[in-house]
Amino acid sequence: TMEMVEAVFTQLLDVFPSSCWVHIGGDECPKTQWVNSPAAAELAEARGVDGPEHLQSWFTEHMRDWLAARGRTAVAWDEVIEDGNDPEGTLIMSWRGYAPGIEALERGLDVVMAPGEFTYIDHYQAADETEPYAIGGHLPWEKVLSYDPAMGVPDDAPGGLLGVQAQLWTEYMPTAQHVEYMAFPRVAALAEIGWAKEKASEKNFFTRPVPGG
Repeated sequence: TMEMVEAVFTQLLDVFPSSCWVHIGGDECPKTQWVNSPAAAELAEARGVDGPEHLQSWFTEHMRDWLAARGRTAVAWDEVIEDGNDPEGTLIMSWRGYAPGIEALERGLDVVMAPGEFTYIDHYQAADETEPYAIGGHLPWEKVLSYDPAMGVPDDAPGGLLGVQAQLWTEYMPTAQHVEYMAFPRVAALAEIGWAKEKASEKNFFTRPVPGG
């Protein structure tokens, strides 16, 4: 398995040689099967970890070190800090709300805030039956614009809050036009709050002239 993973990432690094950060996932990885698997227990013992529930930590640390040896920084979803794990040197993306990101910052890890409540732009733009079919949820652009990525982050947190990210998963979007419709204006609203020195103004955002328009 690791030979396959490393072969895939070797090709990715070749295709994207200028990329400093490489996402390795780490989310939605239930450990129930591992805990009940004799084979997973044997693997955990062979890897020198305390049990099969720590195999994901082993994988995260292995890929972090593998990428670091090639001049890259691993990026992972916030699940990788669970169970007391400390993936030092890994950039954390906090998608399950603010709390995981704040915890990571307090533990000295760099963070990109991407909480689903404000940044999952694959959700419906409006509560209207004419909207194209989507995965669910409702996220209007006004709510995106109201988002404060630094809310609750202690001033003395040793980690760095590097920015924000929107997620636009496209399994319900069969065309490029559909993707564009779902992205705008919400991704523009996210850019507004990501770059603004002060709290974004809904009036200014909505009425600002388009350059060249």
